[in-house]
Amino acid sequence: MVTNAEDEIRALTEETLREAYPELWDGAPTAVRDLIHTRVQERLPEIAEEITETIGENIGELLDINAMITDHLDENPELLNRLFLEVGDRELSFIVNSGFLIGGLLGCLTIPLFLAIDSPYVLPVAGIFVGYMTNWIALKIIFLPIEEHRLGPFRLQGLFIKRKPEVAEEYAGIVADEVVTIANVAENLLHGSQSDRTRKMVRESIRPEVDRAVGIAGPAIRLATGSEQYEEVRETFADESVDRTIEPLRDPEFNEERSEAIRDLIARRIKALPPRDFVGLLRPAFVEDEWMLILLGALLGFVAGWIQLAVVTAA
Repeated sequence: MVTNAEDEIRALTEETLREAYPELWDGAPTAVRDLIHTRVQERLPEIAEEITETIGENIGELLDINAMITDHLDENPELLNRLFLEVGDRELSFIVNSGFLIGGLLGCLTIPLFLAIDSPYVLPVAGIFVGYMTNWIALKIIFLPIEEHRLGPFRLQGLFIKRKPEVAEEYAGIVADEVVTIANVAENLLHGSQSDRTRKMVRESIRPEVDRAVGIAGPAIRLATGSEQYEEVRETFADESVDRTIEPLRDPEFNEERSEAIRDLIARRIKALPPRDFVGLLRPAFVEDEWMLILLGALLGFVAGWIQLAVVTAA
């Protein structure tokens, strides 16, 4: 990151000092300007380490990962859909496949009902009930029971919850690659709800570097330009440095190198979640469309009822 930031910081140093002291900076010998640049570059590792440590010590107050993920998914619904489809692929397939078994078993019960009630509408109406109950039962099997229950040799628990290790890896992979990237974390730190606090920490770390970079020329510059303007330069340099620090973090190679660590961290956190919190990862997406899945089941059951009636009548 320090290597990637060198060009940005050099350009920032040049712009800030030329804007503040155009005549003084342009008239300064090349050796003097190079010396100032060298002083700044030499201090970059220490500056980066100090900023990183300061932010790391206060990361819980500066960054809300859950809110960050939620906000990012709200702003990118196509990613939310993909997350839902990829992580919940097995569960969606179960709903489709279980329809044949559960629907078939419930459908068998409609035959005695049809024979007992002499009406052509019995099978279509019963089909609505069968289709509705088929998808309703499938959804319950996916998420319930939340806590594990033993019944002899059988372990009863929601299918989604049983897949926690696998789901954790899938979820972490998508989130680490596209949501909690280093660039997005930096963006959130510098432009999120707690950005004022982050910027203040970064500014406090960078301000002294202006004095160190200028070195023995500092008193002369203060005398020539006035302390007030000198302080403005320090503030400008610090403020613009905050925004410039995000640029190297957008580097794809830099993000790819660190995505594996983020993926492992998220996967471990998800695997450590208690069952009820784990269900909260995917359950809200199902709840949002649950009525549609159940309604679709009812409509398919209605159609199946008419087909069943046609077959019985033809026979």
